[in-house]
Amino acid sequence: MNLCSLLPAFTPPLVPPLHANLPSRSDVTEKAEAIECENLSYSITTRQRKLVPILKDCSLSVPSGQLWMLLGPNGCGKSTLLKILAGLLKPTNGTVYVKRPKSFVFQNPDHQVAFGGK
Repeated sequence: MNLCSLLPAFTPPLVPPLHANLPSRSDVTEKAEAIECENLSYSITTRQRKLVPILKDCSLSVPSGQLWMLLGPNGCGKSTLLKILAGLLKPTNGTVYVKRPKSFVFQNPDHQVAFGGK
């Protein structure tokens, strides 16, 4: 029995970048990157109305099919960058592209539940 003949042909839909209101790449289907961000910045405003940068002009390109580690000291913005890539935070400036489907696992070992996006 040929299983391929039982399954309908699947063509992945073209989806817009993670943050459609930001400038995006026009050649998304031609690139092999799974993750790409350019000049990404994220800032917060304190109660005293002071702007505090968390990420500043961060650029990253991760090719499809590769595993990468994000290493750095405490407080350098690793979790913030990953939250932006997961769509949990909106960047202040810059462009973000994450190939779909995307998944993430929370950092706390007590809450290790994997989420997969469609």
